[in-house]
Amino acid sequence: MGIRVQHGDLLAAQFKAAHPDMFAAYAAAARAGELRLRSIAVPPLGCGLGGLDWADVEPMVRRGLGALPGVEVLLYPPV
Repeated sequence: MGIRVQHGDLLAAQFKAAHPDMFAAYAAAARAGELRLRSIAVPPLGCGLGGLDWADVEPMVRRGLGALPGVEVLLYPPV
């Protein structure tokens, strides 16, 4: 679940209102340091309307995210 637990965060507030029990469990795990990023999926950022070339973008994303230890990086090229 990619929801920040931070005051004023709109997504977290909406999630909390819709699912108070799940939010409480998530917030408790976050406070206890039990949440770990295991994977991240990245769309072809900037390669649609932004006009960037995936051949240029992909290596930059891999360099930036490749430094995250123990995190699976899934890149989705433009279709």
